[in-house]
Amino acid sequence: MMTTLRFNNHERWHNVQVERVTQFDKNDWCGVITKEHGEIRCKRRNKSRFKLKKGFKGPVTVFYYKNNRGQYGETVTIADDPRGHIEVESHWNIVNPDSFNEADHGFLYIITNKTTKQRYVGVKTLHTSWKAYTSSSSELNELIKEQGHDNFSFDILFSCAMKGSLSYLEAYMIITNHALCSDDWYNKWVHEIRFKPAMRDMERQIEIAKEYS
Repeated sequence: MMTTLRFNNHERWHNVQVERVTQFDKNDWCGVITKEHGEIRCKRRNKSRFKLKKGFKGPVTVFYYKNNRGQYGETVTIADDPRGHIEVESHWNIVNPDSFNEADHGFLYIITNKTTKQRYVGVKTLHTSWKAYTSSSSELNELIKEQGHDNFSFDILFSCAMKGSLSYLEAYMIITNHALCSDDWYNKWVHEIRFKPAMRDMERQIEIAKEYS
C-alpha cells in the first residue's frame, strides 16, 4: 500500500480495493467499503464519475475534514478533484487571514482586472484544488488566458464554515453592488440559495462584505 499526502487536506491512495458500496442516504451520500481503509464517504456524483463499485481496484483521492482547531478528523470522503493532492503555486491573496480557515466549507473571492478595474465576485469550496482555480465565469477565464494572470488580482475576502452562509454572502455582494446591472462587474446571475445561512457565525464576514459594497 502507498499513500501520498500533498496539500489542502487531500491524500492519494493507491491500489484501493472496493468490497461493497452501501445505499445512498437522503443527502445522496453512500459508503464505499474498502479492504484496507474501511469506509470512505462518497457523493452520488463521484460514485458514478469514478466508477466506484464492488470489485474496483485502483487509485483514489480522498479529502480529510479538519475540526475548528485545525486537526484532522475521522471523516474521509472521496474528493471532488482527483488532482487535489497535487501542490501547485497559488495566485490567490488572502486579504483577511484572521477570517480564513482552510477547514471551512469554502471562501468568497473578488477578481479584479487591473487595466479596466472590472470585478467579479464568486465562491469556491475548499474541498478541491482551489489554489489553481480562477473563476466560474467562462468569459473571465478566457480573458485571464488572453491577458495573463498578472493582469488580474485574485483576492480571498473570507471563508465560511457553512454552505448556506457562503451562498448568502455571495448573493449579498452581487445585489448590494448592483453587479448584474453594471458594466463594472463580470457577474451575470445570482445563484440560488438552497441552505439557510448561520447568521450567528458570520458577523465578521458581513462586516468585510459591507466594506466592498
